[in-house]
Amino acid sequence: MPRRTRTTDTEGPTAAAAGPFVMPGRHRVQQPTIGRIVHYTLTQDDANTVNRRRAGRAIRERLDVASLGNRAAAGDVFPATVVRVGPRDLCNLQVALDGADGLWVTSRAEGTEPGTWAWPVRTSVRLLLNGCVPSDVQMVGPVRPAAASGAPAAGSDEQ
Repeated sequence: MPRRTRTTDTEGPTAAAAGPFVMPGRHRVQQPTIGRIVHYTLTQDDANTVNRRRAGRAIRERLDVASLGNRAAAGDVFPATVVRVGPRDLCNLQVALDGADGLWVTSRAEGTEPGTWAWPVRTSVRLLLNGCVPSDVQMVGPVRPAAASGAPAAGSDEQ
């Protein structure tokens, strides 16, 4: 039977785990499912494996190792596709590396440290329209907050 997405209140421990952009009311807690894209952080062993495989292929095929992809390092974050979900949401992932190859990792948990996966950060359009722009986002045009706020629109000439 397929997994269902749980709906929870924005109060309590699940709200804190939902991320920085929790809207009032109810939200959905994301569950890993086959085909979803997540971010995977390489461990030192992962990076060593990738670099060793690329070096071996370069020798066998008489190629420059740089032509097979950029050097992998511990802590690098890459997109990964969930290919299997096991007990306790441990996931098998196909990691898309910065090169002509990939990496298959098994039984990885959600987290922020190397060897774990995390959901990509999502920015709500509603938050952007209300002028709540994250510091790492550069806006390329005027952002107009809701008219009810009484504040001048971002990018307008009003002071």
